[in-house]
Amino acid sequence: MGVTRQLSPSRRRIGVTLFVLHLILPLIALVVVPLLGLPEGINAVLFGLSVVGGPDVLIVASIAVLGKDGVVGLMSKFGRIVRRVTKWDQVTRTRYMVGLWVLVVSLAAPTLILLFRHDSIESIGGVPGWGFWVLLASTFAFIGAIISMGAPMWSRIEAIFNWDAEIVLPERVD
Repeated sequence: MGVTRQLSPSRRRIGVTLFVLHLILPLIALVVVPLLGLPEGINAVLFGLSVVGGPDVLIVASIAVLGKDGVVGLMSKFGRIVRRVTKWDQVTRTRYMVGLWVLVVSLAAPTLILLFRHDSIESIGGVPGWGFWVLLASTFAFIGAIISMGAPMWSRIEAIFNWDAEIVLPERVD
């Protein structure tokens, strides 16, 4: 058995800050980088670092600073907040169906834009085209749909990966 150590407040603050940065860095990049007006090559590098490499480095640094017990504690607090705010286990049929349709649209819209209107994403005079903003909105819609569908959706996803899974859904609230 390992010994549980208490984190110092400054170490906890640094670890949590790194964790939050890992979550928001891609969002900042999506909004800020196109508005900087830098040459396209530099924009591509900044965007790539902010979306692909940066969050990975930040999460590893956060885990290193927080340690196993700190990460487990942070995830547990984060999970409790999400479950309380979203009423995770009290999903109505209407809420689930709306979430499902938002999920479908958030996946279909970017696909259609990228296949048929990919030119709408391009920058016009340093300002991203309407397609860029639709792609950004669909990302947030996807996240919101997953959260709004709550525990029933995650039970179904878990069942996909277990051959002999029995789906046990929380009580329905109609």
